[in-house]
Amino acid sequence: MREIMKHVYRILVLIAVFAASIIFMSRNIKEVEFHFDTTVEMGGASFPLVELKTGGYTVNLLHGYGSSMDSNRIRESVTPLDQEQSFTVMITENETNVRRLKYEIRTVNQNELVDSGSISALDEKDGIKSAKITIQAALKQSTEYAVKITLVNLEGRKIHYYTRLKYYGEPCYLADKIDFIMDFHNQVMDKEKAKNLTKYLEPNNTADNTSLAYVDIHSDFDTLSWGKLKPKVITDIVPTIKEFNIETASVELSYFVSADAGSSRTEVYRVKEYYRVRYTTDRMYLLGYRRTMEAMFDIDLFSLAKSELKIGISGQEDLDIVSAGENSKICFARQGALWTYNLAENRAVKVFSFIKDENNTDYLREAYDQHDIRILNMTDEGNIDFLVYGYMNRGDYEGKVGIVLYKYYAGERRIEEQVYIPLETTYQMLKEDLNEFSYYNEKGVFFFAYDNVIYSYNIIARRLEVIASGITNENFIMLKEDKYIAWQDSDNPAEARNITVLDLETEAKKTITAPSSDNIRILGSIDKNIIFGYARTGDITETADGTTVVPCYKVQIMDKEGTILKTYQVKNTYVTDVEVKDNIVALLRAVKKESGGEVYFEEIKQDNIINNLTEAAEPVGISYRVTDQAMTELYISLPAGFEIKKKPKVAGTVNTILTEDATLRLNMEEQKEERYYVDALGSIQSVYTNGAKAIVEADRLMGVVIDQNSRVIWERGNRYNRKSIENLKMISTGNGVNSIGACAGMVLGYNQVEVSAKTLSDSKASIYQLLKKYLNRTPVNLTGCTLDEMLYFVSSGRPVIGMKNRTQAVVIKGYDEYYVTIMDPAAGTESRMTLSNASEMFSDAGSIFISYLE
Repeated sequence: MREIMKHVYRILVLIAVFAASIIFMSRNIKEVEFHFDTTVEMGGASFPLVELKTGGYTVNLLHGYGSSMDSNRIRESVTPLDQEQSFTVMITENETNVRRLKYEIRTVNQNELVDSGSISALDEKDGIKSAKITIQAALKQSTEYAVKITLVNLEGRKIHYYTRLKYYGEPCYLADKIDFIMDFHNQVMDKEKAKNLTKYLEPNNTADNTSLAYVDIHSDFDTLSWGKLKPKVITDIVPTIKEFNIETASVELSYFVSADAGSSRTEVYRVKEYYRVRYTTDRMYLLGYRRTMEAMFDIDLFSLAKSELKIGISGQEDLDIVSAGENSKICFARQGALWTYNLAENRAVKVFSFIKDENNTDYLREAYDQHDIRILNMTDEGNIDFLVYGYMNRGDYEGKVGIVLYKYYAGERRIEEQVYIPLETTYQMLKEDLNEFSYYNEKGVFFFAYDNVIYSYNIIARRLEVIASGITNENFIMLKEDKYIAWQDSDNPAEARNITVLDLETEAKKTITAPSSDNIRILGSIDKNIIFGYARTGDITETADGTTVVPCYKVQIMDKEGTILKTYQVKNTYVTDVEVKDNIVALLRAVKKESGGEVYFEEIKQDNIINNLTEAAEPVGISYRVTDQAMTELYISLPAGFEIKKKPKVAGTVNTILTEDATLRLNMEEQKEERYYVDALGSIQSVYTNGAKAIVEADRLMGVVIDQNSRVIWERGNRYNRKSIENLKMISTGNGVNSIGACAGMVLGYNQVEVSAKTLSDSKASIYQLLKKYLNRTPVNLTGCTLDEMLYFVSSGRPVIGMKNRTQAVVIKGYDEYYVTIMDPAAGTESRMTLSNASEMFSDAGSIFISYLE
């Protein structure tokens, strides 16, 4: 019994000790709390600004890049040089002490080093350091050269600046052009003096004279001269030369103004003026004028009477506004800043902005607009996933170009970097190459498309996967609201056998496969549904210019679950493409024809499919107001029933300091597909894989076309008055040689490539494919361009092959003011045609042209 009680006592003692330990631990070991003390505000801008002085004029304000890039891939300004081949670099140091300058001059096409040097003895006057660069190598006239200027500070850090040089051995009339532009600008700012400018205006009924957001040469005088606004310029104006030739020039003026727009406080606006001028010995001509004006968002300029947030003067009517929490929270991006507004708490938070202090803004650096923001999603709690992409104005990535994925935590009012993707490009190209698609799901997987490749990146596992490559607008669709994407398995229509549908949340895939003798083709989307078609492999053909025709005998509309909603199929009728507008799917149709053993497809009248769209009214939208001073202004209208009763509370955010590197480096393969960027009106407007479409658009906008390496492919108005290409040897048809083989042989022979015209004719390949196979240059399909646009290639010493009818090709070798010279292998002759007759002939044949790039 005693032994039993001894064990009982031991057990009781152990229980007492255990209980006492639990009590002690609960009282003395505090609950672990995570405080975000490891946060920091974004660092300020520190890079110097550089201006260039040439011909006695200060032009081209340059912003520094934090990493070295290929100078021949950057084309943000053009600096003309006179006979001295010299220019001066003027440096505003700001927070950086510059001790040395280095420079490199390279050819654009071959990236060959032409000249280089280093300057340590910098002149200094009125706080500006300067160095004169004189190029020793002989430069070719009217040829662009890529320039990299590198500033080295006291600590040895390098900051890089880029421009293009264009040398003229004869007068280029820079002074006349810049003086005219600055005089025009100064007179526009003064209502009375502006009356002298009416002779340059071409007012018509196409202009919207109710808004100051957009003004051009067709606007009326009152709108051109700022109406009743009376703006005051608050920043320096440095002309940026975008294009320059002996006769013409395109110049942008970018600056900020302040004005009393009738609000409770002075408003600030970003203004850009774009000029295109032509010099003649008699006078200067204004070929084009465009002014845009965007109000800088100020949360204090809300409307108490109508419970609206003021955007102000703006041409951005498609403002991306996202709402959540039963519309109790909204977020929107405006002029490089991301804002969120909690309706219930009447609290606004500036989630992200490079502008540090609105009351003391460094407009030239902090408000530099070469970046943008994309909102990915917003939760009911107010948390936001968003991208900042482009040039980083300040902070850890100052001077870098890339993509940063951030998460905003509304509860702590902090942002946390999820991933940083550095890229060797410019913002202007990035905004075109960063496809509209990007998505961040609840599992922490970031989906994005860049440079025609779809990626998925698991941020937690740090795992990057390539989902698909060769993606273009023609073979990929995104339906963000329904959270899925779809793409073909090949960008070659004759090899596309499957369409893959990916659910971005579950990551589940569904595949639609064509029958064994067919190919499948994505045609578009409508109302969250996919439009696709089936084409028989044997029906897929290629025209003389290399255009692939994919005639679909059946078209279907399908939802993401794979349910077929509609089918369109008409006997002996084929759908070659579709156009979607509102609730109508327009079917572009053709019938099969045969001539001389050749099968082709001839267009017939289009047909339509009507789709019953179900669009819900947006709870948050844009409203308009017209005032006497500011004319038309935009407001964000909040959900019905909500009222702003007093001034919103405003807060900022802090950045979480990361303990791990969030950098993701993409293994970029060399771009195989040519891309053509339309550079006009001061910036890149669009990108095409079809050179002809880019040229047509650039011609309309009075701009240029550049490729992915920033080489000028086509330039409006920059050609000689007459040109004849020598050393083109005639090849006639006959003995198994057709006109396509003969013309391809002439162009190849001109480029010292010897392939018999008989071999070229026997191949039955298109002109484009023949040049692609044998020519050591890049062929370009120019179908759809006018003859006048094509003469740029002839002017540059590159013959153009054109179709004078459906089966016969000719070579365009020269022109003057009235005639074009054509080599016709079917006739075996070289002849001249008037420009009007030749233009009509090529147009009737479908405006089919093919040439090549240097």
